Amino acid sequence: MTTPQENLAGKTGRPRRWIRVTVDSLVLLLLAAIVFDAYYYEPNHPQVEAYPFPTAKWPEGQKPIRVAQLSDLHLSSYGKREQRVIRALNELNPEVVVMTGDYFGRKSYLPVMEKFLSQLPPAAIKIAVMGNVEHSLRIPPQAYEDLFARFQVQLLINSKVYLQMGKARICVVGLDDTSSGFYNPNLLHGLAPDDFNLVLAHSPEIFSLVRPNKTPNIDLILTGHTHGGQIRIPVLPAFWLPKDTDRYGRGFYRKYGVAMYLNRGIGTTVFPARFNCRPEIAVFELGAKP
Repeated sequence: MTTPQENLAGKTGRPRRWIRVTVDSLVLLLLAAIVFDAYYYEPNHPQVEAYPFPTAKWPEGQKPIRVAQLSDLHLSSYGKREQRVIRALNELNPEVVVMTGDYFGRKSYLPVMEKFLSQLPPAAIKIAVMGNVEHSLRIPPQAYEDLFARFQVQLLINSKVYLQMGKARICVVGLDDTSSGFYNPNLLHGLAPDDFNLVLAHSPEIFSLVRPNKTPNIDLILTGHTHGGQIRIPVLPAFWLPKDTDRYGRGFYRKYGVAMYLNRGIGTTVFPARFNCRPEIAVFELGAKP
């Protein structure tokens, strides 16, 4: 025969066990949702980030143009992610597509790169620069130039190209990778004040070269390299940032009247995961100031 105390312990013990099981189940469900998001959903669902970029250098009344930026593709296959990137790009119908380095990590992935380049918007002006991965593969720069040229992409290696857009002229400066030390900083000097001067560089380290009265005519710098940190848990530091980029992460940075945009990139490194940091296609609409 049970005592009243034993009956009470039995009655109160069951709810406590039920609560404990429920909490454990919720924690497991939460962890499963995070793993699903980080390893499947986010890496495979690129996001379009669109920014108006009004400038006094754009002729009043002239139609704005779209400049789309891709960075850090890290291609290994042509799968759902890559297809979504291409579909989004073609729907955006940009006048200019720029790519800021780190395209594929092994020589055996060259056919994947060729497939990707063949699907870029055919009517767009396409321009690319080198990243640190391109140098690590020890492929001669001329081979990269030939590869891109086959798909009507101009690879700028410490060089410039001028784009005439109606009455506006865009000077695109393409620096070789700053993180690898192959860049030529002199290209940032002496830019024409009436041109819209767009600088492409793989690493945000380029921003340290911006100096008052020395680089006065730069309007916009587009970079990548950091992947936005890849895994970003609120209030904690980013999971991964390359050497010498810990002061940066993602998005816009401004100083001395110069804007730099740091793209989160498309691919991943170290781990094939992203959390709170989806891949992105950045789009800048260049137009006149209101």
